[in-house]
Amino acid sequence: MMFDNFLGGIAWSLGTFFGAAVVVGIIIFVLSKINLVPIIGSWMAKIIEDATSRVQVPTQIPIR
Repeated sequence: MMFDNFLGGIAWSLGTFFGAAVVVGIIIFVLSKINLVPIIGSWMAKIIEDATSRVQVPTQIPIR
């Protein structure tokens, strides 16, 4: 009985793993066809530009 439950658990976990892999693969394929990269890329570039424009360059400390 324990061996049967053990094999059932292994089969369930493998099925879950492969099912999730297929679903994630389909989602990635669909997102690659939508062409969101330019939208996300320009959005991230604006965020990076805003963040780096607010960073102050440290002044040099005079050596005594």
